[in-house]
This record gives sequence, C-alpha cells and structure tokens, in this order.
Amino acid sequence: MSVAFVGALLGAFFAGSGAGAAGAWWAHRRTRLSAWNFYALVPAGALAWGAALASREPSAVVGAALLVSAGVTGAGVARRYRLSALGAGGELREFERSRRMAWSLLGSGERRRRSARRDRGERTRIVGQGELVRERAWPEHEPAVPMTADGRGLLPRREGRHLLIVGATGSGKTVSARRWLLARVLADGVSVLVTDPKGDRGLERDVRAASRLVRRPLIVFDPRDPVADRWNPLWSDDIGAVVSRLVAPIGAGDGNARYYADLLQIHLGTVAAGLRAAGLWPANLPLLLDAAQLNRYDALLKLVRASAGEHADITARMREHRATVATPEGRRDLTGGILRLRVVAGETWRTVLTPDPERGAITLPTAMVAGALVLVRTWVDDLPDEARAITTLFLADAAAAALALPEGTQWAALIDEFGGVLSTGAGERALALMQRARSAGGQVAVTTQSVTDFAAATGNPALLDALADNFAAGIFHLQSSPESRDWLARLVGTREVWQSTDRTVARGAAADGVGTRRRVREFLMRPDELRLLNTGEAYIWSTLGPDPERVQVAPALLPAPTGAPVDASRLYVPCGPTRLPASASVPSPPDQPRRGRTSAASSLEVVDEAL
Repeated sequence: MSVAFVGALLGAFFAGSGAGAAGAWWAHRRTRLSAWNFYALVPAGALAWGAALASREPSAVVGAALLVSAGVTGAGVARRYRLSALGAGGELREFERSRRMAWSLLGSGERRRRSARRDRGERTRIVGQGELVRERAWPEHEPAVPMTADGRGLLPRREGRHLLIVGATGSGKTVSARRWLLARVLADGVSVLVTDPKGDRGLERDVRAASRLVRRPLIVFDPRDPVADRWNPLWSDDIGAVVSRLVAPIGAGDGNARYYADLLQIHLGTVAAGLRAAGLWPANLPLLLDAAQLNRYDALLKLVRASAGEHADITARMREHRATVATPEGRRDLTGGILRLRVVAGETWRTVLTPDPERGAITLPTAMVAGALVLVRTWVDDLPDEARAITTLFLADAAAAALALPEGTQWAALIDEFGGVLSTGAGERALALMQRARSAGGQVAVTTQSVTDFAAATGNPALLDALADNFAAGIFHLQSSPESRDWLARLVGTREVWQSTDRTVARGAAADGVGTRRRVREFLMRPDELRLLNTGEAYIWSTLGPDPERVQVAPALLPAPTGAPVDASRLYVPCGPTRLPASASVPSPPDQPRRGRTSAASSLEVVDEAL
C-alpha cells in the first residue's frame, strides 16, 4: 500500500465527511428534504465499499471511501438535526414532520405545489438559532402603494384591504394617510370619503388639489363653511334603515340613551311610514323633524287618511301609535328623545342638513357613483358631542350607501383621528363599514394616536380586537404608550427561536460548559423599537407580503392643478318640502322664497321647533 494511496484514501474520507455534513446542513436549512434521504445513503455506501474492496482496485476504493464517508457523516448530522427539531416542538416540529423524500418531489402534485409557491414568492427556510422563516414576496397581482420614494414599504390598495395607521401627535401619521389616500384617488380614480375631526389644512389642501387633478367634484360638509354643501342622509326607500341610522348617535349615549333611542325609533318609523303613504318620501331631515313633532301628529294622520284611505294598514298603525303619543309618559319620553337629536341637527349642523331651497341636497350614493371626493369636517376640539354624533351618522350612511352602489364601483374611506371622535356607536358603525366594504368595493383606513383610544373611549375592550380582525395592513409610527406598543407587537406576530443558558463559575466571570436551551418566541417587531422612531419613520406591516419593514415615509408631492374646480351642482337632487304641507296635493308651504343659496331661515326654524 503506497503512501499516495493512503493519502488519497484519507483525503477521500475527509472530503466525503465534509460534503456529507454540508449536504445535511443545506438540506435541513434550505429545503424540505427529510433526513431519511441521508439514511438511505449509508447502506448504499456500505455496498459500494464492499464491492470496491472485493475488486482490489485503488481508484474504486478511494471513490467508495468518498461515498461511504459522505453517507455516514451526512446521515449522522441529519439525524442530529432531525431529533433536535422534533424535540423543539411547535412550528419547527411540524415543519420537520412535513419533510419529503426525494422521489416524492417528482410527482405531478408536488410539482404543482412547488410552482404555486414560487408564483406566490413563498420560501421557507431555517436560519440563525433554529428560527423558521417563511418569506413571502409581495403578490404579483396585488396592487400596492409604496410608502417610500424608492418603492419600499408596500401597502395594499384594493377593496377589503383595510389599514390601521397609528402614531402619536406629530409623528407623521396624517402624512402617511394622505399618501395612501392620494394614491387611491390619482392612480385608481376611486371615490373617497374623508372624515376630518381636527380641520387639518394640509389634508383639505391635498383633497382639493386631487379633485382638480382628476376632474372630479369635491363635496365639503362643514358646519363652519358658509358655502358648504348640503347633505341628506334620508335618501333610502328602506325607512327602517333610515330611521336606524338617524337614531344611531342617540343610542350610543349614556344612561337611558338606549331607551330614548328605541322609543324614538318606533315614533320616527311610524312618522316616516306616514310620510311615504302621503307621497312625501324620500324626505329630508327638517321635514321628518317637523312631522315628528307631537303637535303635528294629527296633521300627518290627516294627510295619510286623505292619501291612503281610512281603512289602510298604515292608517290603522298610526291610530294605534297615537295612543302612545297621547299618554303623558309617552309624550315626556318622546320629547326627551327628540331633544337628543339636537346634537345631530341642532344649531351647529342644521345648515348642512337643511336642503338648499333651489337645488336640494347631496346623497352619498349619488356622490360615490360620480366618483366625488367627500370631506366631512367635524371640529371635535370645539364641538365634541356634535362631532361624535355626526361621525356616527356619517359612517352609518356610508355603510348604507355602499349597498346601493352599482356592482364594480370602487371607493375608499379615511377616518382620520378616529380616537378623538370615538364612541360606542361610532366604533360599531366603523366595524360595520369595514365589513360591508369587503363585498362592496371599498377600502377603509383608520388613523388614531394610540390603540388604547378604542377601549378608553368606548369602555369596550373587545371592540379593538373586533376591529383588528378586519385590518390587512398597518402603518405604525411613534408610540409612547407601553400598552399600545405591546398590542401592536402582538398584532404583527412572533417567531420561535432557541434560547440558550450557560452555567457560570467564578462569580459569573466564565462558563463551565454546562447549560440548557429551550424554544421561546420573540416579536417580529420589538415593542421598544416603536418608541425610538423619528418623525416620519414607521413600521409597515401587512398580512400579504414581507415581514414588517422600518421605513421613512415620503410625503406625497402633487403637481400644481391647472383646471378649475369641478362644479358639484349636478349632484344635488330635490328633497321635497321641508315642512309638512297642509294637504297631500300641496307640495310645499309658500314661505320658502327662492333666492339662490341662502341660509334657508324658515327651514331652520322648523328644526328649532322640532327640537
């Protein structure tokens, strides 16, 4: 036996061992191949070794040495990895149990599954300290909004992919919301609904500029704007749904609010049914409030008798309800319920909710079909009760309007600073709007300072979890609240890793080589990172693609609009009389002069009388 042969044999053993160990490492961490594939190499290597020895051919012996050392070492290393993964439990154990033999990967079904995973950009591998990483590229056919100038930080921009935008005051959350909103308007041409409780000038400026760039009408519902548009939430033929939306802000109050809301809903439902029987439906809010006055009930009943007949079902229903209205308790409680409508249609918002004498008012379905941009400014700092009530009513109206849209109509909604106007009713209506939007072409984005605002404002901790189930992505800016940081970290999720401990000696100066390790979970986005973000920095999270990514959000830059604002007059629809007529044949009282877009003083007096 020559020295060269011995050297070659030793080299083959070392090379085979290295190749086997490297192959086992690669198969364990980068593929779905089972360790049993390496076990099969051991008997094959043994047979090759025996055959080579029998042949007494040096080159065959060296080759067999390479094969047997690779098989034995690879099988040993693979077995160690397999037992470690099975003993780890959790997702690492499940992944190990799902591994395949090499020949099973050649089947047509497995090839289709691999092809589908490649198309989705999915890749599973083990990295670091036994960390199972499931990587996903952004879906190829999923439209996205990049939040940075270089195209990173992708957010979905299609129906049902709702967004949560969280950030402390001055952290840049409104800038992020405006970037997403303008992308939906400019790139997709959708209609948008925006609630602005603080009167953000930058948001208003962007919305106005976007409306001119895309040549779409801008509708502004603002109680402080003397030329604000008029809004009619009483547009549907379903009077039960209309009344339910109208009393939603009342039922969300404290104390006996639910009782007043239920009683008022019954009364308004009867009055609305009477107006429809008299040919006065769809109505408007001043007319409904005028007809709902207790001293006007007999006049409405007279109109119904004249239109529907004495023996009609609606006439009998109104006579039965009259017994409730006639009792002292019923009159007192109904008066209390109607008084609570002052928050919705009182001094502040009565101009917006009163139709223009000549043009009428705008309904949300009409505006959304036309692709209009609707901006609602509620001024929550100065008018907190009115802002919460109007937000609740607007969200309820938007959810109802989504059902009335033609199939294929796309729209988006931004509920800015939701924590400032949040109430139990508004939270429930926001949840209903997001659920409705999934099948009605809508995408909703909610911004708030902290996730703790939801529970603090409503007293319902479960509301936050219910809302969270509807979010497909989020933008998380600076968070000071520990509870908010922890909740967001839990929302993003965790991953399993090995955690090792070492026994120390010499008062902790050295380790003696004995220790333990266990599987623990760590956050994909560490909570403390959220308190270190600079202005404009945010974590972008999505259920659709890559892991959370820390980025610097780039403000949206709009070109200077050149065209004139698009007139919204064509969206106005007549709303009928604002007072109960004396007879069914008289369309409206003669005390409303046609003088263009005035304050409609006589109509506003009706609101005061009704309240």
